[in-house]
Amino acid sequence: MSDLPPEDFHYDLIGVGSVGGQQVGPRLYDMKITHTPTGAVVIVPASFSRSQHKQRQLGLEALEWMLANV
Repeated sequence: MSDLPPEDFHYDLIGVGSVGGQQVGPRLYDMKITHTPTGAVVIVPASFSRSQHKQRQLGLEALEWMLANV
């Protein structure tokens, strides 16, 4: 996505809960990436990666594929 300006993207984190009980882990978040000029949206589930950096990378790759095939 190097040819698209970063300001064309809007990032949202969507809380999807966490495990309960004594072994309370960190809250998990899905990442929603919107390409503002086209309105294309990709949601990367937290189950794909707990790292928000990895989620962003996966989402941008998916958006790049979507925009190339429109």
